[in-house]
Amino acid sequence: MKSKGKHLHGHHRGQQRHGRRQHSRNLRQYRAGDTVEVEGIQGSGAFRRRLIEMGFIPGARVRVKKYAPLKDPVEFVIKGYHVSLRREEAEKVLVRSLHETASDEDE
Repeated sequence: MKSKGKHLHGHHRGQQRHGRRQHSRNLRQYRAGDTVEVEGIQGSGAFRRRLIEMGFIPGARVRVKKYAPLKDPVEFVIKGYHVSLRREEAEKVLVRSLHETASDEDE
């Protein structure tokens, strides 16, 4: 029987992994200057493949550089490269803030 929940690399969103609760949000939810860690990418096909090729892989750190005047696109810095994504593309990148990562590890 198939589960109706969305999966993130075999885990339900919000499910515990390695004894820690997951705090996934999407990349669009952060402000300029924030640094986050990639947890996964929603979707499939060429779009997902393109993001992975650009370095959006689990564990990669991403800094939100700036938003365009009309909030679209958004510029990010990942592995020293500047990458612009549309807001709807950024919504498909699941991340968590480094602050949440640090507090989870203390538990």
